[in-house]
Amino acid sequence: MAEVRYRDYRKYQQQRDATNTAVMGLLAASHMSSATLHMNRGSSHTLSELYPTVPYIHRFNLRADIAQQVLDDADATVALLAIPQIIAIQEDLLKGMLRMIATNSPGASRSLYNDAKSATVHERLERHSRVSVDPDALEIFHLLRVARNTHIHAGGRADVTLVDRRASLSHSAEAAWSRITRAPAPTYSMGREFRFRYADLIAMLAVAKRLARDANTALQACVPRQVWAAMVLADWRQETSKHNLSAAQVESKVMGFARRFYSPLAITREEAAFAISQQ
Repeated sequence: MAEVRYRDYRKYQQQRDATNTAVMGLLAASHMSSATLHMNRGSSHTLSELYPTVPYIHRFNLRADIAQQVLDDADATVALLAIPQIIAIQEDLLKGMLRMIATNSPGASRSLYNDAKSATVHERLERHSRVSVDPDALEIFHLLRVARNTHIHAGGRADVTLVDRRASLSHSAEAAWSRITRAPAPTYSMGREFRFRYADLIAMLAVAKRLARDANTALQACVPRQVWAAMVLADWRQETSKHNLSAAQVESKVMGFARRFYSPLAITREEAAFAISQQ
């Protein structure tokens, strides 16, 4: 199903795209820099001597060959920094969805979202909406989430939680991992240090995007249509610079806005007109 691109969802998409662009830019730049430093192989000069005009070079003032080794290893460092960011963006999106549901569902309490974490947000949305997200994507997300936690809290050494999570990864999820990354799923040994890989980063980017789309589908079924119509109107008012329009002109503009960003809902003129009349 197509996505309803409500205001917070558009913000999420922008954050996700910005993260993806920054990450890929850093990876490309690190490998381009490594290729450039290859020309200085054997030199005893430091980077600040070779490239004195480059900003911040004094903070990376290594010999060229040592710096090249660091840059060649950038995939693991970038993945380590980016994966927590992707998880944080995903958690914020899903908590916002749960908040929207709780606000507009009779009998739902704020506990639906107040204590929700990345470990529980998808499952809570599934239970409340009765719409399932992709199970393979969810398994992969949780594997990398646990790996992130382990890296932060266990000094980068695989603990029993991570080893057990990897052991429970289904054959279907392993196959999905291979399709996404063209590499096998990671393995972990109890007590042994592990490092994130480029494949881990690609997997997390892909499954987060898939889970967000599935969550968006679930949300569509949970929020009443009159609430969606009111949201379209409020969203349009925040985006538009046009004022002093007649009621008919507002309705026409709102319908155009709904077709652009909320098309899966097929908001009707009657629903838009009612939302406008309530303002």
